[in-house]
Amino acid sequence: MLPIGTTPDWDAMDISVPPPALRLPGVSMAGFSQRVPAPVDISMVVHPSVTLLFDLSEGDGIAYDARGRVGHGRAVVVGLLPGGFRAGGRVGACLQIR
Repeated sequence: MLPIGTTPDWDAMDISVPPPALRLPGVSMAGFSQRVPAPVDISMVVHPSVTLLFDLSEGDGIAYDARGRVGHGRAVVVGLLPGGFRAGGRVGACLQIR
């Protein structure tokens, strides 16, 4: 993970924001992926309702820290989480829904 206060390399990121869905008013999404197979922090959308993180590598998975609760796994689902949340991994994808 990058040290706190370090700016991510946005040139190495793919970011996708689909147009709003007419059938689901008020729901918005953003998708992120890292093009470079190296440890990375991803800045998150402000106040997502649900965040889904998927590790697509053959490594150890995603490491995360949510309000002092530390863990790792191949996929992490975060709901309405007050406070800080940090996650990192080698190759992954992130989908945030608000």
